[in-house]
Amino acid sequence: MTTNVIFISIDALRKDRLSAYGYGRPTSPTLEKLTESAFVCNNHFAINASTMGAFPTIMNSSRPLSYGGFDNGAFTRPPSVFRQMHNAGAQTYMMSTVHWVNRFFGYGDGVDEEEMLFSLGALIGTTGALTRTSLERYNDGEFTLEDLLNMITPVINASFDRLEQFAEERISRHHRDKKHFRRAPFYADGFDYQRVLQTVASHRQKLHMDPSGYIETYIPKPFRATGWMSPVWRRQREPWRLIEEISEKIRTHILTISAPSEAFLRRQRYKRYPDAEMLVDHILDTVTTRPSEKPFFLWTHFFDTHLPYCAGAQPNWHKKTAGHLEALGYDPQIDPGLTFGSAPTTEQEWAHWGALYDAAVHFVDGAIARLIAGLKQAGLYENTTLMFCGDHGEELGENNDISHHFRLYGYNTHVPLIISGNGVNPGETNALTTHLDIAPTITDVSGGKAHSDWEGLSVFDKHVDNRQQVLMETFYGSPCDFENRPLYFGVRDLEFHMMWKEHRDSTDHLSPDGNQLYDVVNDPLQKTNIYNDAHPAVLHGKRVIADRMREMPEVSEDRIIKAFGSNSKRI
Repeated sequence: MTTNVIFISIDALRKDRLSAYGYGRPTSPTLEKLTESAFVCNNHFAINASTMGAFPTIMNSSRPLSYGGFDNGAFTRPPSVFRQMHNAGAQTYMMSTVHWVNRFFGYGDGVDEEEMLFSLGALIGTTGALTRTSLERYNDGEFTLEDLLNMITPVINASFDRLEQFAEERISRHHRDKKHFRRAPFYADGFDYQRVLQTVASHRQKLHMDPSGYIETYIPKPFRATGWMSPVWRRQREPWRLIEEISEKIRTHILTISAPSEAFLRRQRYKRYPDAEMLVDHILDTVTTRPSEKPFFLWTHFFDTHLPYCAGAQPNWHKKTAGHLEALGYDPQIDPGLTFGSAPTTEQEWAHWGALYDAAVHFVDGAIARLIAGLKQAGLYENTTLMFCGDHGEELGENNDISHHFRLYGYNTHVPLIISGNGVNPGETNALTTHLDIAPTITDVSGGKAHSDWEGLSVFDKHVDNRQQVLMETFYGSPCDFENRPLYFGVRDLEFHMMWKEHRDSTDHLSPDGNQLYDVVNDPLQKTNIYNDAHPAVLHGKRVIADRMREMPEVSEDRIIKAFGSNSKRI
């Protein structure tokens, strides 16, 4: 291995909201400048519009619905980019702010130093995501309580395992967390992790002794995934945090009388993740003080562009949002707390919603500027490759929705990929590239070796130019239940974007019942559905989807025939 690599994924980052890609507001001046000496992918796509579905593709160069599906993480998949970089001689660092991407979900192999930089609440949230659909279907009367217990009891037991390991990690890292991450949630929340361990042991025993009674007691009714053990966790705080919380409630209550909106923002002054500036400081501290002289590979993930959009470093990030809005030509008086509420209902609210998203992008771009400056000051910049991408995109009202919700529209899947630094020849490509190509690209630029089971190619490989389409795939949420849930697919080329599903999932209250086709040249925001069974793009897309379904061992030929008809082999 001949170069260092820093790979930063950025949550919910849309390509079309970056000035580096021609957006009309200066949201990304640092990246815009970087593109002058970078390799830029103009048609790069996530093939699953969720974080948990994106990372098996990013890290293991494997399709989301292969190997049992994305909610199995990296387990049973080909070795990750960490393993390949470690084998090539790199010191590997995982600074994970993503509760889905860590040793708990199979990503630890080949990682020399793993840091779990997410909150206890986020880790608990994985249980909710993995049980949500099962609980909703039980509420709808689709199966019995016994069926439900068979589905979710193993998930909760696995959650207990993760919580124990996480608590032990926080105990062992207490002094480092206090020094570097005082304002990050895993420290600032003030949990007494010894008490957390005791609570987990108690609840594990309760679940073992009486599974149905446990579910009845600790999962809110009607059964829903959020709120599992919430009252219990609130009592697991250190005394100093409880005192601080009571004092803050008193101050906020007083402020509510005179300035309710300011009081609301004060309650949100800490983000639920380490912000981009905090992470940049930690990256620079790590790479400039590490004892090893080996080249390094480091990955982390910025969350500031995830809903709710928080433009500014914490604490009191909201007091800095006005400056980012003003720099982009927006009204600095826009309420920073707007995106903590429900979806907009007026045209002005939608405009303000998008402005706050842009402001968050601008904040992240500023953090990237600090990273580059710090690397230059440390003498590391010339021998380091930087790589930036969005894990997926974001909906900002195009189909009257917010966030991303697993839907495969272009604004949820068309994301930036920018590569700059040592060993990278400046340029751009209009070829179709995907997250499958990220791991092979990292090993390529660093002198490492791609794994033979990886499905992607380096973006510098000449064969990438021959791609005709991108195939996207998902379930609507989790779990990846091939037997009982419909498959969702997207087929995208340079002219058309087709979205096809077996039928609308019973938990999907957003998507239309039918299939969709958009002319992305003339309708880039995908407003007008031109789906027609006889359209050449539809006929081609169905062939691609049928072939992919045949690759899935969970999908029978009868199911494919039901989806496409008795002539499906000739589609």
